[in-house]
Amino acid sequence: MMPKALGTASVRPFILSLLARQDTYGYQMMQYAESLSDGSLDLQAGILYPILRRLENDKLIESYWVNPKGERKRRYYRLTKKGKEALEIEKREWLKMYDTFMGLWEPAHV
Repeated sequence: MMPKALGTASVRPFILSLLARQDTYGYQMMQYAESLSDGSLDLQAGILYPILRRLENDKLIESYWVNPKGERKRRYYRLTKKGKEALEIEKREWLKMYDTFMGLWEPAHV
């Protein structure tokens, strides 16, 4: 299981990355988090929905309603242009941290 602090820090870039691939709704995001992380990223509704509201308030994502035949109405989310720009920044930051840790974890060449 992923440490709570790392999981919390990864939710925003996870959501932005997921929405860069496809529009989706909250429950489906929780399922994707579980599946893609082999259960390490436990994205609960109490964590997800406040972050979605914050991302929407910051104009990084926008929502719209879909009412599929025979199913209940769902609120879908999509990435905005500003959200795509924020995702690129997030990617650079995470990759920089990844490189930093990989440099620390590789055997020292003396």
